[in-house]
Amino acid sequence: MEGKEEKASACAKEQTEENSATPKEDGCKTIKVEGQELDLEEKWLNDVLSGEDPGGESFEALFAKFASMKDRASGLNGDERKKYAEKVAIAFWRAMGGDEDEIEGLDSDE
Repeated sequence: MEGKEEKASACAKEQTEENSATPKEDGCKTIKVEGQELDLEEKWLNDVLSGEDPGGESFEALFAKFASMKDRASGLNGDERKKYAEKVAIAFWRAMGGDEDEIEGLDSDE
């Protein structure tokens, strides 16, 4: 998984044949994978929320993305919002170094 420096370089990644990157207004790029455009920031967030190692991202880095998580949650229905909130809470727990035994079985996707 990407660390802070690698994530920054991913935003500056040049075009490749199978993954073409295009600049966005915020300076980060989108990446085209299998014909679908994906914001690299959103991909990182999805990886973190799905339980993947955020690559050394700290609680502060995750908290800085909280507004984007809140915006995403506002577009979800009740059940989807609850599941998303659970994933966000688990991601923050892991970022703070919380004990995995205490959250084992909480993720509704497991």
